[in-house]
Amino acid sequence: MKTSDETMCNWRECFIGILLISLVLLMTPGVSPAATINIEAGKTAAINPLIYGNNLEVTARWNSTVSTGFGAWDTVNYNSVPAVVNFAQDEGITILRFPGGCLAHEYHWTDGIGPYASRPLRTYSGWNDSDNKYGTDEHMIFCEDVGADAMITVNTLTGTPEEAAAWAAYMNGSTGNYTSIGVDKNGKDWYRSEERRVGKECRSRWSPYHSKNK
Repeated sequence: MKTSDETMCNWRECFIGILLISLVLLMTPGVSPAATINIEAGKTAAINPLIYGNNLEVTARWNSTVSTGFGAWDTVNYNSVPAVVNFAQDEGITILRFPGGCLAHEYHWTDGIGPYASRPLRTYSGWNDSDNKYGTDEHMIFCEDVGADAMITVNTLTGTPEEAAAWAAYMNGSTGNYTSIGVDKNGKDWYRSEERRVGKECRSRWSPYHSKNK
């Protein structure tokens, strides 16, 4: 007659054997538990409208140094290009990023404010030179014309926290709260930008600082 200890030992061996067989079956190629997908057609969920975004960069294109936000801005008449505004509205664009993706690592926002004559010509790695005529003010005007929100990407690689804070103050400050830069000096409340991003693709191979970010 088996003792209780022997019986427990047999149960343990049986359990371990079943467990090992189960693991082998699960690990065998081509053998997997069936997956079930249930679709409840009667249930719906709201889609975040801000997924319909696009990107307008400060750089120039087509062998030019004139920065037009990819053709969105008329630097001669200082206004949004109507055809581009209409196209963006027809496409349902709800948010527009500035000054770009990887390019944001080299962009300093004070280069793109003030009179055109005082804005410097800059070289951005991997892009054409830019005269910075499409800057913060121009981007915010274009966003207003389209009826889209603005997403601002701050410089986290060659910029400073103070620079980012000053940029936020420039857009969100009150008319009675000026800084040396000129916080909201025109008193336009549509400068209020709710979407900000800290850096973009810092480790991407497209970044000019890719090798330094590893």
